[in-house]
Amino acid sequence: MDQSSTASQGLARRAIDHAPLVLSGGYLLLSLRLPFGGVADPGVGFFPVISGLVFFLAALVVSAKSLGARGTPSHGSGDESVGGEGDDADEDAHIGPKAWRVPLLATLVVLYIATFELIGHVPAATVSVFGALQLVSSRRVWVKALLAVIVAVGTYLLFAELLGVPLPKTRL
Repeated sequence: MDQSSTASQGLARRAIDHAPLVLSGGYLLLSLRLPFGGVADPGVGFFPVISGLVFFLAALVVSAKSLGARGTPSHGSGDESVGGEGDDADEDAHIGPKAWRVPLLATLVVLYIATFELIGHVPAATVSVFGALQLVSSRRVWVKALLAVIVAVGTYLLFAELLGVPLPKTRL
């Protein structure tokens, strides 16, 4: 592999490592424009701000870990023969199909946002959660489908019924 190809793979890896931080930061900033309210009387922005903060903090940890792992041998040894040249190839080797998980997960979020008001929270969340589980889980399809329905209905009941946060009703 030539040096320019290796450099471009390294750049692609850094972009993939830090994309969740950028996306969650943008989401958090946009959600801060919504009226927050309080715990007793949550506003429209309560859930988006809280979830955006959680996602941003998680992405910050992942980004910090990826920065810290750059110069560290992956085998936990200071021996260059163990954590030397071969580790760079191993580190960049995942720029294949698994690297598409982050952009596909981001696409699922955009799909959810685009269909949220049109078809309602439950079907939009079911499809999005099922798609995310397809990308990250090796469980059986029926288990993923059941989990997606449970998460969609559960979040609807939690926010719309228990917390009183208005969510679009299912139109199907």
